[in-house]
Amino acid sequence: MIVEALEDALVSEREALRLLSAEDETGKAPLKRLAEKLAPELHAMEDILRLYENGEDERAAALLAETAPQRPVSPSPSNAEKPLYEAVKDDVSALRKYARERVREAAPLAGRAKPELIAREKELLTQQIRTLCRLTRDYSERYGKKKLSDGLMDFSDAEHYALRILQDPQVSEELKGSFDHIFVDEYQDSNYVQEEMVKHLSRGNNVFMVGDIKQSIYKFRLAEPEIFLNKYKTFKAGAAGASRAIDLNRNFRSKGPVIDLINK
Repeated sequence: MIVEALEDALVSEREALRLLSAEDETGKAPLKRLAEKLAPELHAMEDILRLYENGEDERAAALLAETAPQRPVSPSPSNAEKPLYEAVKDDVSALRKYARERVREAAPLAGRAKPELIAREKELLTQQIRTLCRLTRDYSERYGKKKLSDGLMDFSDAEHYALRILQDPQVSEELKGSFDHIFVDEYQDSNYVQEEMVKHLSRGNNVFMVGDIKQSIYKFRLAEPEIFLNKYKTFKAGAAGASRAIDLNRNFRSKGPVIDLINK
């Protein structure tokens, strides 16, 4: 969870710096000074993540505890920079706010991640978890046999049986040639089973997904809006090859005051 939160924060922070480092038609980056001013925040997050990846959890936790409470640096544009900064201000502020929130979420977790505490919790919970896993397996087997004997299948079965078929390489390759394009609507309400199905059906360059995280309402049905968010941030940052994010930010159905209120 800590590493995931820091990775999320880094994607947002890098996108904010990319917006401030953008070059104009002359090849200059007029807001480069502001980008350089904010760069230390990004480097601090990178240092913490690097320590976690290297197994230096205690040093990482200590650095995270120092970083999380600090107030973010204000860009403070000059008079000459203000008109250009206004064009990206809202996006930069939102990205940096999200990054800061993720860092603050990670900080309390770091304090509980000491090896001796983890070992003690593992010792206390192991037997209960094993019992729960055994009960879950037994229930699943009995329920599955009952459905099979009665010729029944629920929606979850349909998903998992379909995925099992698609995991056959021969079937997957044959079906990939059947689709020019794959369109996924309401992508914010996809789950990992559906995501795997799309992967087995696509050629890697023919999937078009549409979604709106503000409309995500099916978490109780095991939807995973994080799939949408992670892909959006990765595409937006240009970190997924030719894949890209297109913001459909013009609304033809609602009046301005309604949109302004919802966005607030």
